[in-house]
Amino acid sequence: MARKLKKSRGPDLRCKCGSGKEYDVCCEPFHQESEFASSPLELLRTRYCAYAVGDADYIIKTTDPDGSAWWHDEAAWRAHTRTFSKGANFLGFRVISEDIGEERGTLKFKALIKQGAKDISMVETSQFIKKDGRWLYHSGIVH
Repeated sequence: MARKLKKSRGPDLRCKCGSGKEYDVCCEPFHQESEFASSPLELLRTRYCAYAVGDADYIIKTTDPDGSAWWHDEAAWRAHTRTFSKGANFLGFRVISEDIGEERGTLKFKALIKQGAKDISMVETSQFIKKDGRWLYHSGIVH
């Protein structure tokens, strides 16, 4: 079943992760599981883009089932993510600090997001963990 996603490209075809690349050669291969994130920063970028395009399945697949961010009701999680994505305009993000090891990583970042005219930007400190050779989002604290 094909997933219905928000338009992932604007008039200039740029990826929502802010890389400056076109979506089809940037985050789309990750979203289609042709590639896997090689670092916590790459996972953060691809997840940010997934929120921007409404790809709830990618958010779920890249979240650690043992972490505090995991929802046991995947249908509710999927619906919540899609509703949030649909009503938000993702304007970019910037990394504030990072501490990356072999199996764990921490990234503090600011996500620039608007919901209508309302600024809902946030600063989050995210924990990432590497399991079976793949990086996963484990948990996060919004400041």
